[in-house]
Amino acid sequence: MLRVKLLTGIKRAAFKFLPVILGGACCVTTAQAHATLLQTYPPSGGQLNIAPASVRLTFDERVEPIFNSVHVVDLEGRRVDDGESRVRGAGDVVEVGLKPLHPGQYVVLWKVNSADGHQVQGQFGFGFQSLAPDQAALQHFVLPEPNPLLKLSTVVVKGISLAALAIWLGGIFFLLAIATPVMNASTAAHGSPDPIRAIETRSFRLLSAAAGVYLVFEVVGLAVQSVAFTDLPLLRVLSPSTLRAVLFTTGFGQWWIVRILAAIVLAILSVSVRRLPNRASANESGAPASSRPIWLPISVALLGGLVLITLPLSGHARAVARATWLAVVADWLHLAATAIWIGGLVHFLASTQLINRNEPAGLELLSRFAGLFSRTAKLCVIVLLATGIYAAWLHLPGWESFLTTNYGRVLLAKLIVITPILAIAAVNLRRVLPALSDFRRHLQAARAWAARFRWLLRTETLLGVSVLAIVAVLTSLPPATAVFAGPVSMVRRASGTVVRVTIEPNRVGQNDVAISLEDLAGEKITDAKEVTIYLQMREMDMGLETIPAHFAPDGTYRADVNLSMTGRWSLGVQVSPAHADDFVADFDFVSGL
Repeated sequence: MLRVKLLTGIKRAAFKFLPVILGGACCVTTAQAHATLLQTYPPSGGQLNIAPASVRLTFDERVEPIFNSVHVVDLEGRRVDDGESRVRGAGDVVEVGLKPLHPGQYVVLWKVNSADGHQVQGQFGFGFQSLAPDQAALQHFVLPEPNPLLKLSTVVVKGISLAALAIWLGGIFFLLAIATPVMNASTAAHGSPDPIRAIETRSFRLLSAAAGVYLVFEVVGLAVQSVAFTDLPLLRVLSPSTLRAVLFTTGFGQWWIVRILAAIVLAILSVSVRRLPNRASANESGAPASSRPIWLPISVALLGGLVLITLPLSGHARAVARATWLAVVADWLHLAATAIWIGGLVHFLASTQLINRNEPAGLELLSRFAGLFSRTAKLCVIVLLATGIYAAWLHLPGWESFLTTNYGRVLLAKLIVITPILAIAAVNLRRVLPALSDFRRHLQAARAWAARFRWLLRTETLLGVSVLAIVAVLTSLPPATAVFAGPVSMVRRASGTVVRVTIEPNRVGQNDVAISLEDLAGEKITDAKEVTIYLQMREMDMGLETIPAHFAPDGTYRADVNLSMTGRWSLGVQVSPAHADDFVADFDFVSGL
């Protein structure tokens, strides 16, 4: 009774505070998973009187040590660098030497491989005994966009690999933690039901096929990622020297080695999962079969966990600036819960097709499977919600990112698909499980719900596989916090006033900040006594800058704001209304170079 009350209290508290947690998750961000250019030498737009000996780019995190490029050209497109970009410092500085420069204007085109496996690129100009090239001149030097076919290949390979891994690991969990207890309980009650061995055989074949597909596509994924890293044709990427450089020099390659070795050993051990020890495994004399050695499930769990944790260690979580270990662990838990739930769901659906739902024995067996899997799924949902909220907190700077960034749009699609999955799970929990458990008293109702249950499982499985496809797209995109999309427009409501802030061009140097004040009816407020901007760099201790905004003829309050570097900034707008108390509206934004 106490346990029931405790669980009920936890559920009520979770639903009570979930909106608050979600709101905080989408309005605050403390870390960024992508290499951000913080500083350049020569400075962007700078004019030098002494010729620089090199160009240096400083990032907010370590970048991969090879396959980075920094090209310095004059306005005629002639290269003036020595062609050898090098990583310096703590791995966060990329430098290239320069040939002797003549007075004139120069453009720097750079591309680096971020620690999360994505490429980051950009350009800027400087002048030697001359003005820096203007924006019109820079537009003639546009870095090529990534090959669309390569981007599509990356998503497809990741999607197939992730789905295969989930079905493989979820199948192992299904056999060890769900099928075995159900088998033992059913054998103790009725002997050895025929469907049990058929379920075991089908699940083993399914997870074996998934393991083979996963291993093949991991190799394909290595080739695709190597092409993205090196910008080389596939045949050159497959050369021993290039593959050796990718595998042993980059963080992605090193973790890939760990992942593939762990997966191979896990595939070998998976064969041992084939025979499930249970009471039905007794020998002909009636003596019980020897139990599975304890090292087998422990080894399988450790190897499966090792395969999964290498994914965040070579993805977005690895590049998080603060509390990297927490981001990695959260991603690992998210992947593990996904594999157990979605992967196990595939095996559960395959198993139900072998159970005769019209017979009482089949209904009892289905009820045992559904009850145990439901308890597992509930725990997975809790883990997925908690880790998903944390990931949104890390990678989304605000609610508007759901609609204004590709990462946010894909994440929103994932949430939309997950919603009916949770609804189906709720129906299974509230209606299907009680009906199956009560099959002895209401046989016809149990049969009807068993038929509906199979349809619900098919739908839930299809939606679950769709989620895996969306996750593949999501991991192929840079986080929303890494997108510098030019001018930004932000809105907050404070003290009954709608405060709109626009920053243009949102780049290093002078920027125009326009502040519009409106009442709740949408009417502009133009009689504020004073509007003040408070600006602070979040990543560097540069102090708080106070900037007065002045009323402009278009009904806004404007100020010139100097952004000294790219990165995350906090901007506060203090308003002194004509007939009310002062208030402050706070904003966060990311500036570009």
